[in-house]
Amino acid sequence: MGWRRGRAILTLALTLALVVFGAVRADEPEATSPSLILVVDLQEAMSRSLAMAAVQTELQDLRQSYQDEFVALEQEFREIEQRLTREDEGLSEAELRERRREFELRVSEAQHRVQDRRMALDRGQAEAVNQIRRVLLEIVTEVAEDQGAQLVLAKNQVVVVDRALDITDEVISRLNERLPSVAIAVEDDDDDDDDDR
Repeated sequence: MGWRRGRAILTLALTLALVVFGAVRADEPEATSPSLILVVDLQEAMSRSLAMAAVQTELQDLRQSYQDEFVALEQEFREIEQRLTREDEGLSEAELRERRREFELRVSEAQHRVQDRRMALDRGQAEAVNQIRRVLLEIVTEVAEDQGAQLVLAKNQVVVVDRALDITDEVISRLNERLPSVAIAVEDDDDDDDDDR
């Protein structure tokens, strides 16, 4: 009988242990799969994108075109000023003042046009770059979803990373495929003024 009693106590102890340890284990959170964290070099993606190269080329061409136009204007104004200086001698004070005033008005209008074009060019560049950034971020999100990542970090915020977690090349490839170029939209304020007339 002692043996049966010992067996019953052992069974009871084991059952009690299973219930107690089972309850403790039920309170523990289930083990989750490790989170996938990726990194992307956004600056490199922007600089290596075909669209950004197109923006830079177009920007350079527009600046050169504007510069050529402004150089021609400066030359024209120098010639007008020299002509006014030569014609000074035969004009009355009133006529001379009127010609100077007209000349200064033309110079002032040209300076405003230069400033307006620079501002329009800056706005156009900013809009083009923002368009590239929007598409870039959409692509980063897509790649992260495709790979099942829970988090994507900017590479410049990471000290050490396994190259297998770097999605920069994939992002650049998709960006160049989806957005090979972006045009700079430059709206001259002169065009708006003409519409108002």
